[in-house]
Amino acid sequence: AFTLAERWQNRETLPITQSPLITRAASTMLQPDDVSPATPIRQPSNGGDSYFSASHSSRGIWACNVMGETTDSQSNAANAVLDDLPAPNQEFDTRLGLGDPYEVNPGDMNQQILVYRSPAVANQVWTQVKKALSMCNLTDKSEYGVDKQRTGTSALTFNGVPGLWSRFSSDSRASSRSNYDLYLLMGNSIQVVTYSRSVSGNHSVSIDQAAVNQTAETLALRWSATR
Repeated sequence: AFTLAERWQNRETLPITQSPLITRAASTMLQPDDVSPATPIRQPSNGGDSYFSASHSSRGIWACNVMGETTDSQSNAANAVLDDLPAPNQEFDTRLGLGDPYEVNPGDMNQQILVYRSPAVANQVWTQVKKALSMCNLTDKSEYGVDKQRTGTSALTFNGVPGLWSRFSSDSRASSRSNYDLYLLMGNSIQVVTYSRSVSGNHSVSIDQAAVNQTAETLALRWSATR
């Protein structure tokens, strides 16, 4: 305990020993100032939380969110398309506005960056992600409500490659939520930016997708500029 306390006290003079890529990710990924008024998030004063993580082992990308009696086989088939792909060398995640998943949430935003061995490997994964997402246009109805996912190709391009988008909604008598994901291919990396909101009762949950796209593009340009 004494050693750790002493190290903390002298932290400003200690050499940097962590991976430069982790330092780069922590300093360039999603920050509070990146969140626009069009994409509000739960603030710390209202129970909002945040985190940053770096991992050398990752499941990668999960394509289909709709899971139910009538859609399990389709969702599993789509996600299986991604099962045998090369795992990313590193994955970084940062999230702002995170709160209790069972409570109404004015919004939270997440940035995920998966770094692969080379641009060729990232392209290979991208092709399969595109295929998997195309299989995720699903609707599941049950006594609890309706889950729906729609996917497509975005008008936003990055380095000449159109992005991919996914929109998931879950409506029930108690609460309704919506997630919007934008995927961008960035050289040897894939970025996924997600914005989520939930409201009380069975209501349509609006998301300003253009505002999310703008944030995603800003983050992608920042990441690419510091390579």
